[in-house]
Amino acid sequence: MPDETKPDPTSESPGTQPETGGEAAAGKTPSGPSSSEASAGQAGETAEARHSSETALATADGDEGKTGEEEQLPLEQEVEVQDAGPCRKHVRVTIPLSEIQKRLDQKFTEMMVDAVVPGYRPGKAPRRLIEKRFRKEVADQLKAELLLQSLEQLEDQAKINPISQPDLDPFSVDMPLDGPFVYEFDVEVAPEFELPQYKGLKLKRPVREFMESDIDKALKRFLARFGRFEEKDGPAEVGDYIVTDIIVRDGDEELRRFDDVKVRLDNQLVFRDGTINDFADKIKGVRAGETREVDLELASNLSNPDLQGKTVRALFRVKRIEQMNLPEVKQEFLESMGFEGDDELREFILQG
Repeated sequence: MPDETKPDPTSESPGTQPETGGEAAAGKTPSGPSSSEASAGQAGETAEARHSSETALATADGDEGKTGEEEQLPLEQEVEVQDAGPCRKHVRVTIPLSEIQKRLDQKFTEMMVDAVVPGYRPGKAPRRLIEKRFRKEVADQLKAELLLQSLEQLEDQAKINPISQPDLDPFSVDMPLDGPFVYEFDVEVAPEFELPQYKGLKLKRPVREFMESDIDKALKRFLARFGRFEEKDGPAEVGDYIVTDIIVRDGDEELRRFDDVKVRLDNQLVFRDGTINDFADKIKGVRAGETREVDLELASNLSNPDLQGKTVRALFRVKRIEQMNLPEVKQEFLESMGFEGDDELREFILQG
């Protein structure tokens, strides 16, 4: 049984899950209860050129932030959608070269204003030099922008209803500068079916009336968040907690050991890969210093086929018994929780 992260020992789920800090034995043992490059053009100017490249790109980014979001035009693209299996579509998107060239031209025009190139004053460098020096960086930036806008438009344009992220790696997508920009991916979608005629059908809505006893039980679970543990003398009762060592054995072979685990006496004790049914009935009455041995039913999906669904033995060596003392519902407690009175607290529990 593989090791798992320890669960919350005070969980109010149908079965109590003990907490443990132990490490699992390997294999079959049961787990715990539940950039920019730029050529200088001249020798010795590589660093200066790289700095200039970054400065120019930063300028382009700043202009894009001012105008792109406000005046973003719809992207011209062609979308093909094909079935790729049950609830799965293959999507192919083509953005024409004319759209790429238009947006590249816009970006280089924006850069011309204050691009810094060695040997020229800011904004005075020839456009052909700027395009040659920064073409790769601008193309990479444009690719990211095109992908983002294209995917945003797909929801309305392709009429698909995805239920997962597309199987698309942006870094594996190339954007040629002499042809259309094409990318494709698979995506899981919601099943398509025709709704039957449902108008006029009569439904019976189940209604349950909550009694005062139901509110009392829910109130105890609420107050348990603020309770305190105290050691108890005498035998363990249903609802008490035991601090115990647990040893799990399959015959004479020890599968797993847990030390100083605190568990609540509930109907079930649920491990990550096993369950003890009727746990409270089997353990109640035990005292500190005593031991109890019970059956533990292993899960049927364990990695070790020899242990799948097998019943093994769990030995409990009880060290102490603890009980939880709930806070008294007095005015001071109610005010600290934001309630004016007991009736308001019970109404909160009922509506919750």
